[in-house]
Amino acid sequence: MASPLNFPPTNYRVKTAGRIATAFLNTFGFDASVSPWRTIYIRERYKDDQALLNHEMAHIAQIDRDGPLKFWPKILADYFIYGHKNSPYEIEARRYEAQ
Repeated sequence: MASPLNFPPTNYRVKTAGRIATAFLNTFGFDASVSPWRTIYIRERYKDDQALLNHEMAHIAQIDRDGPLKFWPKILADYFIYGHKNSPYEIEARRYEAQ
């Protein structure tokens, strides 16, 4: 089992999704997403949704714990192997939504 996350993380930004980020979110059916540049892009209507922000902050904490060279390939592979909902990183991130 992976070590606990250092939550909440530091050194990240939250931005309302613009045209390009919204196209990405629409393609995958997401309401928010983390970029490799430690930015959380979130749909305007969810910008005050603390549970969703916590979920995305958990992904940043996962990057901090595992390193970007492990995190990004693994989360992408898990998406195709397990599906988004059942990805181990997603399951772990959901545990941080209420914090």
